[in-house]
Amino acid sequence: MPDIATALDAILSDILMIEAVAEDVSMANTETWDSANHLRIVLALEEEFSIRFTIADIETMTRRDRILDLISSKL
Repeated sequence: MPDIATALDAILSDILMIEAVAEDVSMANTETWDSANHLRIVLALEEEFSIRFTIADIETMTRRDRILDLISSKL
């Protein structure tokens, strides 16, 4: 399995169309992180890590650091 942060950054970069993923990237500071791309991120992460997120998880996944912690807690 790839390093969690590396895989997360690759998914965020691809879906959000940003070259470099900063540690503080979030829905609040990234124009391309809209609701449709949020769902694309969730689905891509579930596939990449073979995990499932709850609705409560998905609602909190608005920042890179939160997503990283959540994935780590599920593996």
